[in-house]
Amino acid sequence: MAEITMVVTAATKAGILDKWGDANVELGNAAGGNDFIFPNDGKVVLEVNGVTGDTFTFTPVVDKYGRTEVLAPVVVAGNFATIGPFDPQLWNDSDGMVHFVPTAGNVGDLLLAMSVKNYS
Repeated sequence: MAEITMVVTAATKAGILDKWGDANVELGNAAGGNDFIFPNDGKVVLEVNGVTGDTFTFTPVVDKYGRTEVLAPVVVAGNFATIGPFDPQLWNDSDGMVHFVPTAGNVGDLLLAMSVKNYS
């Protein structure tokens, strides 16, 4: 499987007016692969347009206290979801990236990594 690096879209004060038309939207199995990563500063969420629906399994890391998490939300066909934000201590690998895999790799699903920083 290929590893798809997602580009994070920064929200502005006006928002993202055409979220699903954004240049950084990825398909659920973009480029024939279904292993996705995106850079995370703790203020990134994953927006999902579940056109066909899927389960999204995120790869946790063990933090300095030995904690780990389980995250595998199901987005039903026809639904929209916001997943995150992601605590860097529990989700970032050594390169500052969050990893996730859509179980079915449905090409119909639309994925957008979006920064929710407070922009003035």
